[in-house]
Amino acid sequence: MRPRKISDKFRQRLQVNYTQWAVGAGFFHSQEFSVDDSVGGVTSVLNVVYDCGSHRGNAIVERELDEYVSRHRKQLDVLFISHFDRDHVSGLPLMKSKGIVAKRVVAPLLDIDERLIAFAKSVSPDNAAAPSGADLEFYGRLVVDPRSVLNEVAEQVELVEPGPGPDDQQALDDSLLPEDADGGMNLLFRRTPSQQLMQICANPPSKQGSGQPVWEFRYHVLQRVRRQRPVFRGALAGELGITLAELSSLLASPKKVQDLVSSRHTELRRAYDSLAGMKSRNDTSLCLYSGPAKAPGTYQTWRSRGQHYHVDRPEVGAWGILPGWLGAGDAPLAGTSEMDEFNKVFGGRKVHVGTLALPHHGSRHNYRDEIFDKFTQAPTCVVGADGLYGHPNHQVVLAVARYGGTLIPVTTMPASRLDEACTIFFRAS
Repeated sequence: MRPRKISDKFRQRLQVNYTQWAVGAGFFHSQEFSVDDSVGGVTSVLNVVYDCGSHRGNAIVERELDEYVSRHRKQLDVLFISHFDRDHVSGLPLMKSKGIVAKRVVAPLLDIDERLIAFAKSVSPDNAAAPSGADLEFYGRLVVDPRSVLNEVAEQVELVEPGPGPDDQQALDDSLLPEDADGGMNLLFRRTPSQQLMQICANPPSKQGSGQPVWEFRYHVLQRVRRQRPVFRGALAGELGITLAELSSLLASPKKVQDLVSSRHTELRRAYDSLAGMKSRNDTSLCLYSGPAKAPGTYQTWRSRGQHYHVDRPEVGAWGILPGWLGAGDAPLAGTSEMDEFNKVFGGRKVHVGTLALPHHGSRHNYRDEIFDKFTQAPTCVVGADGLYGHPNHQVVLAVARYGGTLIPVTTMPASRLDEACTIFFRAS
């Protein structure tokens, strides 16, 4: 696919600003990439968001979105969605109402069973902020026809199937950038959906082609285990008083599924409750690595401030400055095969990762010690959590400390936002 030029002023320095927004029991993360301008400041060239939602109600998410707009305006190049649990997507209609429309959204391709399980969870009595009114209508439509609804918040939609994923054990590129041209190099944004990869590439204006990758967004949907599907289907068929064959026919009809999510909440809740003994009722998640595309030693990093000049959690500046970020969504990483798959896809990139978003808000049912394999230094771990459902679990908090890391819960209070900025200088030959 044809690369898109995002700057012609790149002079080997890329500033990255990460913000974990204060939505409490949910997840809303943003990344901004900037280059030096001609008057001593910086110019934003790319904005990325990973999930936007909360169990704590729309007012919390709206407050954080207003602050996002004040810092980054309404620019959004890529919106990644880990999965369709409401606490990760409830902010989508709010983004739309505020005029924040992504150029592209990337989300997992979930079957109807998983989408219904996510919906049933959201309308369960133990949900602290069950949807209602227009919010419920939007979420119901998202369950029935994700592609059409996602087209309301993005110009292009990419749905990613679960699969084995690429093997990330190959050596990283250790070549240096070409000498910087007097007027700066071009920065190009390149997408390769077949490889589940997006890249920021640098290229002197005198050369043709897409240039050398300096930064990448590597995403992957863990292969489904489908533990819940037969149990949920059997329970739902029983609640509706129909056979499994009749339920299969019903779920193949978008109109009938729309009727189901509009008027059969009690039956859906009871079917969801049948999964209670399965420890984790979260299955499929899109995981994301955002970080350097080159080998260690080809760049230098140092702490800097975001261009909005607002410092959240200033003590973070005393910690490590590895520039990469790795998010696990609500992936069920307590299993050996799932953890092995995660490390196969992302293990080779952990050498760059300084911030790790632990799966499922720090739940012990999604955690395994091997998540810390292949890190060269203990990462700063972040969770969107404020105690709801016991998140983060104390065993996970202690495990992070045992491996030398620090866990930061980001609650609903603005003072708890995690805001990190660093400048990366890519060495030239």
